[in-house]
Amino acid sequence: MSLGSGGDLAIKVDTNYGEQDLQKFCQERGWEYDTVRRQRDVAKAYPQSARQRALSFELAKTFAAQPDRLDLIASRDDWTVRQARDAESYRAAR
Repeated sequence: MSLGSGGDLAIKVDTNYGEQDLQKFCQERGWEYDTVRRQRDVAKAYPQSARQRALSFELAKTFAAQPDRLDLIASRDDWTVRQARDAESYRAAR
């Protein structure tokens, strides 16, 4: 997944409520906290093997909340973000 290393690294950060561990992690690296938090949240939705595929972050983010996200992504090799968002909207309307 083209999340960069931020999402995968952020998953490994031990966080304790109220201690701002992820913020400190980002600050030490000069990374934007909100960006890394989103990358981490999307990365958590996929197993490591899926994150290693050539999958755009926006596509992964679009399907992240779907329980069958891995099947959706595997159903075709040429998803565009627009097609994924259209499919998401269609499913939500049903």
